[in-house]
Amino acid sequence: MIQISSTVSNKTKRPKKTRRAEGFRKDSKYLAFRDAVLKRDKYHCRKCNSNKKLTVHHIKYLKGNEGLAYETKNGITLCRECHDLRHNKKSTKSTIKNPLLH
Repeated sequence: MIQISSTVSNKTKRPKKTRRAEGFRKDSKYLAFRDAVLKRDKYHCRKCNSNKKLTVHHIKYLKGNEGLAYETKNGITLCRECHDLRHNKKSTKSTIKNPLLH
């Protein structure tokens, strides 16, 4: 069974998302983008190959690149652990396999 989660695990405390971010993630265009990226990446993290707690990460920051918000080429599937590492948050994983991603 593949687990795709946008919830917070007990291991990592996350700041509350802004209303704008919450609305963005409920938008039908974003959901289509997210589904397309997950499908393209075969529902596995592109860094560690996990299929648990998957998220879709924008490769280029959206600030200043708003036109890339729904472009699948600007998305990558990451598990929660690798996504946290990408954003320099505490994680139990010690390495990042692809340092070229921001």
